[in-house]
Amino acid sequence: MKQLPLLLLWFSVAVQAQTDRWGYADSLFSTYYHQRWTLFQNLPDAPGEILFVGNSITDGGEWEELFPGVLARNRGISGDISAGVLHRLEEVAKGKPQKVFLLIGINDLARNISPDSLVRNILHIRHFLKQESPATQLYVQSLLPVSDVFGKFSGHTGKNREVLDVNRRLELLAKENGFIYVDLHTGFSDAEGKLNRDYSNDGLHLTGKGYLLWKRLIYPQVLDLDPKPALIPSPQQIAWQPGSFFLADCRSILVPDPSLMPYAALLQKELRQMGWEVGLAQKATRLEGTIQISLGKVDSPQYPDEAYHLTVTSGQIALRANTAHGIFNGIQTLLQLLRDGVGADACEIADWPAFSWRGFMIDAARNYVPMDQLRELIGVMGRYKLNIFHLHLTEDIAWRLAIDRYPQLTAPEHMLRDKGEYYSKSDLKELIELSRSLHITLVPEIDMPGHSAAFQRAFQTEMQSDSGLALIKDILHEICRSFDTPILHIGADEVKITNPRFVPEVTKLVESYGKSTVGWPPGGISPTAPSGSCGWTTKGNSPAIKRSRISTPATCTSTTWTLWKAW
Repeated sequence: MKQLPLLLLWFSVAVQAQTDRWGYADSLFSTYYHQRWTLFQNLPDAPGEILFVGNSITDGGEWEELFPGVLARNRGISGDISAGVLHRLEEVAKGKPQKVFLLIGINDLARNISPDSLVRNILHIRHFLKQESPATQLYVQSLLPVSDVFGKFSGHTGKNREVLDVNRRLELLAKENGFIYVDLHTGFSDAEGKLNRDYSNDGLHLTGKGYLLWKRLIYPQVLDLDPKPALIPSPQQIAWQPGSFFLADCRSILVPDPSLMPYAALLQKELRQMGWEVGLAQKATRLEGTIQISLGKVDSPQYPDEAYHLTVTSGQIALRANTAHGIFNGIQTLLQLLRDGVGADACEIADWPAFSWRGFMIDAARNYVPMDQLRELIGVMGRYKLNIFHLHLTEDIAWRLAIDRYPQLTAPEHMLRDKGEYYSKSDLKELIELSRSLHITLVPEIDMPGHSAAFQRAFQTEMQSDSGLALIKDILHEICRSFDTPILHIGADEVKITNPRFVPEVTKLVESYGKSTVGWPPGGISPTAPSGSCGWTTKGNSPAIKRSRISTPATCTSTTWTLWKAW
C-alpha cells in the first residue's frame, strides 16, 4: 500500500490544492484513490443502498454478489485511511444510504497514527454522517487481526496490539455515539489472536473463504435478522458451539444407506440452488468435509419416528435419525441453519415433534386456490415440518372436486364464486403424492351434511334426505376408491341433524375402506343425544388418530377417539 504522510485529524496542509473541511488537500491522496472516488461521485444513488466503506480489504469484496437482492455498493479504496474516508465522506452521505458498513484503520496504524487519533477520526465520520443523513445506520466493524507468518506487509502485521486497543475503544464508545459495533476480530482470529491463515495468504488481505466468513458474520446486520438463525419450529434441545461449517469445504454428501439416497438428492438440489455443487457418495476415506446422513438410534420421549440428531462442526455435518421421516425433518433444520447460503453455525441439536398433528388448512371451496399456489404451499409446509394438509373442498359457495358420476356438482351454474374452477381427480392425486413425498398427509374434507348448499343446487335435494344420503354415499364410494388417503374429513358441524342415520352410515362407509374419519367439534350430535355426551367421535387406525388417544368421558365407549384432540 502506498505510503502517505502522517495525517492527524485537524492538521491543515499548506499546499496549492483544493482542501476540504478537514484540512486535507486532494494532492495528498493517490491516483487510484481519485480514480475510485470520481467513479463513486458519478454513479447514481438509489434509495435503500447499503454502502461498504473502507480500504483494500473492503475494495476486494464483491458485495453485490455476496448479498444478492440487496442494494449493496462497494465504496472501498485500496490504500485508504481514516482521513481519506473523511475527505470523501460527502459523497458517501449525499445519497442518504440506508446503512454504512465501515472498516478502516489498519493503514493508519501502519503509518504510526495512534489508536486514539484513529478512533477520533472514526467518531468524526459517525457525527458527520449523523448530521448529513440522520436516518443512516452506521455499523463500525472491528479491525481484523493481522499475521506475520507470511513475512509480508511488515508495517501492518506487527500491529495486533494496537488493533486490539482500537477495537476495545470502539466497542466501549459505540452506544453513546450512536453506532453499532460489529466484532469481526474474534471470528478471524486463530488461537494466538492472529489472522487465521485459513482466511488469508499474506497476513493482511482476505482470500475468498475470508470474504465468505465476513458475509456470515455481518449477514444478520445487513438483512436485519437475529444473530442466530430462527429455527422453526424451535428444536427441543440446541447447544451452539464456536465455529462454522463452510459449504465451500464440503466434498460430498455421504449416504451409507441406499434407502436414504432420495433425501440426499433433495439436499443436493437445495445446495445447488445456493450455488454449491456437491456430489453424493456411499463411502468416504475421511469424514472431514462431508455431510453424513444415516439411520441410527435416536432417543426421544415421544414420536421417535420423527426424531433426529444433528451435529455441525467446522469439519463435518452429521445427521442421524430413526427413520426416513426423521432424516427429512433434520434436513429442513439444516437448511434453516444454512440461511446465508455460505455455511452453518456449529451446534448440536436433538429434536422431536411436540405435537403429532401439525396441520394447515386451505378453504379452497369458498375461494378457489390455483394448483401452482397449492404446490408452493405444500413445499413451504414441508420446510416447517407440518404434516397434515387439510383441504376443504366443498361448501355452500361451491363444490370444488370433480366426481365422474355427477359432473353437475362442479358445473359453473351451481357455484356462487370463482365459477367453473375446481380440481380434477388427477389434480388431487398430484397433491396427495406431492404431500406424501414431503411426509405430509393430505386430508380432504367433504363437508356434510351442513355447508352443503352447492350439493343441494346440483341435485335439488337436501343432503340429509333419503335420496341425498344415497347420493352422498355414491360420491364417497368414488372418493374412497379414487384417492389413497388414510383420513377423510366429513365436517358434520354447524347443522341440525334431522336424519340420525346420516353420520353413523357415512362413517361406517368410509371406515369400510380402511380410512379414518374426522370432523369438526361439536359436530354430528343427534338431537336426542344426552347432555354432556362426548360429541361426535370415530374409530380410527391412522397413525395421526392413534397418537391422539386420550381417556374418554363416561358417556363414550373406550374404543372411540375424540376428534378435536387430534388437532
